[in-house]
Amino acid sequence: MKKVLGVLSLVILIIGLVGCGGAKEQSSTYTLSLEGTEIEMTYYYKNDKVTKQTTNSTVPYSSIGAADKEEAKSIIEPLAKQYENVTGVKHEVDYQEDKLVEKTEVDYSKASLKEVSELTGTMFDDTEEADFVSMKKSEEMLLSNGFTKK
Repeated sequence: MKKVLGVLSLVILIIGLVGCGGAKEQSSTYTLSLEGTEIEMTYYYKNDKVTKQTTNSTVPYSSIGAADKEEAKSIIEPLAKQYENVTGVKHEVDYQEDKLVEKTEVDYSKASLKEVSELTGTMFDDTEEADFVSMKKSEEMLLSNGFTKK
């Protein structure tokens, strides 16, 4: 359970910083299956600069140690609350019969990196010096944590 919660927190916002860029926007998608949890993350970027990140996770209640919807809410809601009112961040959780579907979007043209870096589960390097999210660093971090590039 702790491993799944840790990965979920990591997945909410896996972020690496540095670099610079401009040019045509591209996207890359990464997936991870862990203990019944399915995670898909898509990064939108120009050169090395990430402009937006979306994460869609499907999590069986049993993966987080919950017996039902109500128990899952009691585990997830305290974590989800911190994403409320964060500029540039959209977060929603749909509690279904035996699983939850979580969707998170970060628009880096609107979000404050400092504010996002303070959310539980985010991983940043050099937040004091960096002024954007690096696609290269993000991909390295994802692949080293077991994600597969689609």
